[in-house]
Amino acid sequence: MLILLSPAAIVLFLISCSVALEQVPRPQKTQPVATDCGFGGWLEIKELGPVDWVAFSPDGKRIVSSSTGEDTTLRLWDARNGRPIGSPLRGHTSRVNEVKYSPDGRRIVSGDSDGTILLWDANNGRPIGSPLQGHTSAVLSVTFSPDGRRIASGSADRTLRLWDAGSGRPIGSPLKGHTDGVASVDFSPDGRWIVSGSWDNTLILRDARSGKPVGVPFQGHADKVYSVDFSPDGRSVVSGSEDNNIVIWDASRGLPIGSPLRGHSCTVSSVAFSPNGRRIVSGSYDRSLRLWDASSGKQIGMPLEGHTRKVRSVNFSPDGRHIVSGSDDQSIRIWDTETGRAVVISP
Repeated sequence: MLILLSPAAIVLFLISCSVALEQVPRPQKTQPVATDCGFGGWLEIKELGPVDWVAFSPDGKRIVSSSTGEDTTLRLWDARNGRPIGSPLRGHTSRVNEVKYSPDGRRIVSGDSDGTILLWDANNGRPIGSPLQGHTSAVLSVTFSPDGRRIASGSADRTLRLWDAGSGRPIGSPLKGHTDGVASVDFSPDGRWIVSGSWDNTLILRDARSGKPVGVPFQGHADKVYSVDFSPDGRSVVSGSEDNNIVIWDASRGLPIGSPLRGHSCTVSSVAFSPNGRRIVSGSYDRSLRLWDASSGKQIGMPLEGHTRKVRSVNFSPDGRHIVSGSDDQSIRIWDTETGRAVVISP
């Protein structure tokens, strides 16, 4: 049905819209902030930014986080009470994309958008040695080998690099194979293999000593791969993608195990196996976390909801009783895996 408005009615309508727009608060700062499934709008808090990565220390007593705010720092938190430990760790000059503890908990490694990797003393928060430099674009992912002697990094320059964690020197040449940015890297529990997930929609398994690919790329996702994680027994790999799906892979054959795990309505940004390998946690741009049975692929319980913006990172505690998550809503949440209840930490 077509409704014709008189000129006077149109004028009144335009005036009302103008008044409504004037009542909308103006953004405090012109920095991009992601909406549900992409960029939209402009809003940023000056002092703090979205929490890009969170991880428990090996003893479960601390949490390390990185923020995409202007301070470009790392922060340490007491996992029991949520209180900050010491001062922010300063040294990066751009966004810190990922941080990880060493297996012994004595060091922390972090990678930033300038292509720089830093090592830190986890006790006093001071940088160790000189920056690890070699990537020609943003470092998107970093991780220690299980014995703590090596570091693997993935970059937007489409390569992986291996580093000597003691000297900070690169080991060999850049590892090529992906045709787009390498968003996530992980060592197998025995240290023999490295898996990488890329924006080219694939995963590649490599021999950790030679760096050579094993078999052909894992293909099954329809969009960018953002996160990969080995199971504790090393037999499986889980991946999360911009296609909203989670895939569990047979690590030795490079083939999907069963059907994709579906439930999220937006990009799956982070996935992780529980310490006993029985469960998987996923975090998504749809603002929720979900728990999955690693054997059946079925969702466990209801989604864990509470974040008000994109969930960027999720990880289990070493005992598997808790999950930590970081979000664009500038908060860190610690979830009880049995009750689904959360304690909020606001950086």
